[in-house]
Amino acid sequence: MSTYTVSTSPGRVEIAGTIPEALTCLGRQLLDQLPGGSVQWWVTDPVGAEHRGRSCLNGRLDLLLPAIEELLGELHGQLHRAADGGVPRDWLAGHRR
Repeated sequence: MSTYTVSTSPGRVEIAGTIPEALTCLGRQLLDQLPGGSVQWWVTDPVGAEHRGRSCLNGRLDLLLPAIEELLGELHGQLHRAADGGVPRDWLAGHRR
């Protein structure tokens, strides 16, 4: 079974079986943690590639839901491209010789 590992700082980790489940996990974690400040996050896909970033609202709680929706929309495309054989840019940049 393919699994996605979804992690956020500080130390919250969830396992998901599908891309939609992984996005739901990340959205829930960000919803819980972003009001408290900056959150570093990463999703490790079934082949081990990490899709990562950092989110911060700078106190703008009115942007909480739109910011999460925008991030999840972008990550949705990135995870599907990776699943279809594409490589995430961050992973590729870190593994070039």
